[in-house]
Amino acid sequence: MKAQRATFKERRHFVENVEEDGNIQVIVKAHPLLKIEGYVVREFLLLKSNWTSKGALADQFTEFLNSLDKLYATDMSETEADPHHPLDTDEAVLELLMTTDEDIKYTPQKSKKTLPSTISKIDVKNADLSTKRKEAPRLIVVTTQGKIGSCFVVADGFQLSVSKDIKEAVLSLVMTYYVWDLSYLKHFQLLGLLQCFVLKDSTDFLKSSAYVKFAKKLEQCSA
Repeated sequence: MKAQRATFKERRHFVENVEEDGNIQVIVKAHPLLKIEGYVVREFLLLKSNWTSKGALADQFTEFLNSLDKLYATDMSETEADPHHPLDTDEAVLELLMTTDEDIKYTPQKSKKTLPSTISKIDVKNADLSTKRKEAPRLIVVTTQGKIGSCFVVADGFQLSVSKDIKEAVLSLVMTYYVWDLSYLKHFQLLGLLQCFVLKDSTDFLKSSAYVKFAKKLEQCSA
């Protein structure tokens, strides 16, 4: 950690001056440790010094998930006898986040192209972790018989192996955008939601109308 801190400013200068947004391979070629989850987390904590530990972020994420669960339970209470589904497994957390991602993502009306989700779940038998050059980071969760087996942040033609704990994996995904100095794609609205409600970062980003409506309701559940 001391060595990483000592070279932090030099590394940030390099990352922030990469000419093309999304050219992550240039960054990890020059600084190979930035494609290892533990170093990405520590780099984020150096960058955002208001967060003192990964544990503090995990606690904030738990509060966020509880608010999400409350929001969906409220919306569904009139149509389901028992709308509450305890978030006591990683699989349950994953389903909640994927549902949220689908509900708030931006989809161009005239586009016939299928856009990737922020978080995707695939069976180990059909696991494809390939990405195109300069493709933005997203999370792929590989399952075996319905259970989470491994998680990867995939981007720009390579993979970053991350924790199979869903909260940690999703936090690592968000952190890569900060560490690699990337902008969100507009259809990855879930990243903006996490930025605002988990990281407490008010930096502006392009918001879909679905996001704006959803965020207002979530704020009420978080109060």
